[in-house]
Amino acid sequence: MRAHANRRLRWVAKPAVILFLLGVALTIQRSSGAQPDVFALALLLCLVGDVALLRDEHWFRAGLAAFLAAHLAYGIGFLVGGVNRGLLVYSALA
Repeated sequence: MRAHANRRLRWVAKPAVILFLLGVALTIQRSSGAQPDVFALALLLCLVGDVALLRDEHWFRAGLAAFLAAHLAYGIGFLVGGVNRGLLVYSALA
């Protein structure tokens, strides 16, 4: 059976994974500062991207833009958390 054959399962499973990760992110011990909030925003943007990509091909650009925004939010979250900027640049290039 092909994975994309069951449309209903995709509409439940793909967003459910991100919602689960968001729930975990919101319930674990929170560090001080804005980093947890920025990561929660990044996960919400990933959810938007997943839902947009589940729709028809007209939503592809919206999904792509949401994932780009999520990646930028993750980068900002790492910067807020104190990650070395040079390491972040090297990881972005990789």
